[in-house]
Amino acid sequence: MPRLVSDLAVEVLSKSNTKAEMDRKLRDYFAAGVSLIWYIDPKTRSARAFTTVDESVEITEGGNVLSGLIISLRTLFAKANRSRPS
Repeated sequence: MPRLVSDLAVEVLSKSNTKAEMDRKLRDYFAAGVSLIWYIDPKTRSARAFTTVDESVEITEGGNVLSGLIISLRTLFAKANRSRPS
């Protein structure tokens, strides 16, 4: 059976995530063969795109990370805020 690996992994950070946990996940994703990892941070309304364990770029609302793919963080966070229970 062929081994399938995603090109992109996305993690939405929460208050309970620790730096150690997220560092471990990052290493695990790259070890599995994932080529791009996004950490979405609702608290700062930003994202960080990792291409290696040590290389990343921060994306803020209005930023662009993949050529041809447009995802508005502003829209994403607005939808997330509307779906949260009061």
